[in-house]
Amino acid sequence: MPRTPIHPGEHLAELLAELGIAAAEAARHLGVPVRRVTELLRGKAPITDDIAVRLAGWFGTSVQFWMNLQTLYDVRLTRRAPSAGR
Repeated sequence: MPRTPIHPGEHLAELLAELGIAAAEAARHLGVPVRRVTELLRGKAPITDDIAVRLAGWFGTSVQFWMNLQTLYDVRLTRRAPSAGR
């Protein structure tokens, strides 16, 4: 049975909560509109290469870390799709 997909925005939300940072403050740090951050946090927007670079720079992680979260999410969604494995 495939694992439940966890959107990368959930990981970001946990990090921000631990740091006590709101979406608006995160958006200012990242240099993006607040809407972009809130859509990511709600699972409505993907981690793009642009946002991965910004997140990596801000959190001191690798760009690949953020891209891997998105890829893992996408793969798990695909595996859950009714046509997967045919």
